[in-house]
Amino acid sequence: SEWIEAFLESTGEDRPSVVAGHSLGGGFSASYASDFPGKIDRVFLLSSVGGKVNSSNDLAQTRSALEWSLSLPLDLLVSQASSSHVASIVGSGIIQLIRNPIGLWRLSRIARNYQICEELTRITQVGAKIFVVGAVSDKVITRDSVIHLAKCASVEPVWVTGTHSWMSTHPQNFAEVIANCH
Repeated sequence: SEWIEAFLESTGEDRPSVVAGHSLGGGFSASYASDFPGKIDRVFLLSSVGGKVNSSNDLAQTRSALEWSLSLPLDLLVSQASSSHVASIVGSGIIQLIRNPIGLWRLSRIARNYQICEELTRITQVGAKIFVVGAVSDKVITRDSVIHLAKCASVEPVWVTGTHSWMSTHPQNFAEVIANCH
C-alpha cells in the first residue's frame, strides 16, 4: 500500500475513489484502502485472497502449496480462455517455477494464508463500501473463503459465473459488477 501511495504521489495523481483488486491484488487493494482511507468510496474484492478460513474442511487450508499453485493453470484450462491466453499464463508460471521455485512457493503460502478482516473492518469504519465478488466455479479462491471475506465486511457476496480467471474470460461480468454495485 505504501508503494501504491508513493507512486500516486510521484505522478501527481489524487487517490482513487474506487479500488479494485483481483486475486492477490484484492489483498493489496484492501491494504491500500485501509492504510490510506481518505477518498476511497468503494472497494471491490474480486476472487480475492484474504479470507482464510480456519475450518479443517476448507481447501485453502488443507491444500499444499504445490496443489494450490497447480490450481491456477488447471483453472485456466477449464475456463473459456483462449489457447493463447492459457499458453501465456501457464508459460509465465513455468518460467517462474524454473527461475525461482522458492519464491513461487512463498507467494502461494502468502496467498493461502493472507487475512484481511482487520483491514475490512477499518475500511467500513470510515464509510467506504466493500463488494466481495466470487466466481461460482473458482477452485483457487474457495467459496468458503469468499463467504468469510463477505462476513468480515458485513456484506453479502456477489457471485459471477466462471472460474478464477472470470475477469479475462468473461470481461462483461466485470463491467456488470462495477455498474451494478453502488
